[in-house]
Amino acid sequence: MDTSQKGTAENRFIVAWFIWAAMIGSLGIYILICNVIGDDVVRRPLGPDFSLALLRKIFFGLSAVALIAAHFIRRFVLRKPSGGPGTSPASLPSPQIPATIFAKYTIAMIISLALCESIGIYGLLLFFLGDGVKTMYSFMVISAAGMFYYRPNREEMEELSRAV
Repeated sequence: MDTSQKGTAENRFIVAWFIWAAMIGSLGIYILICNVIGDDVVRRPLGPDFSLALLRKIFFGLSAVALIAAHFIRRFVLRKPSGGPGTSPASLPSPQIPATIFAKYTIAMIISLALCESIGIYGLLLFFLGDGVKTMYSFMVISAAGMFYYRPNREEMEELSRAV
């Protein structure tokens, strides 16, 4: 790889880190919103016949499904070409197209991060519906842990590039 391609690959990897940082930063914004204006302005309990405990359990279940789905969707998007019968070398992507490899990696990363982000949104929603701050923080921690797990990984992108 010559220096211009290496610089481009490095720039692309920096873009991936900026996307990740923006997604993590949004969790911080959610927490800030809950702590600054949540109790006084927006937060409203819905009444005695509304089961917040049931909704919390449903959202925890959806969080587990989101984390599992993120794993399988990421694996599906980043799957390596099989190279088995019926696959000719001409039909496989060229290793000289790092932009397509990066695009594939970025799509997988954004899908995984968005699914993890939804977990934080569940906590935000529960907080605004009248649940406690502990529940909100629990969802935010699960979301952040998922985002940390699916953060951009140079070795993973290089392995994908080598496989193609």
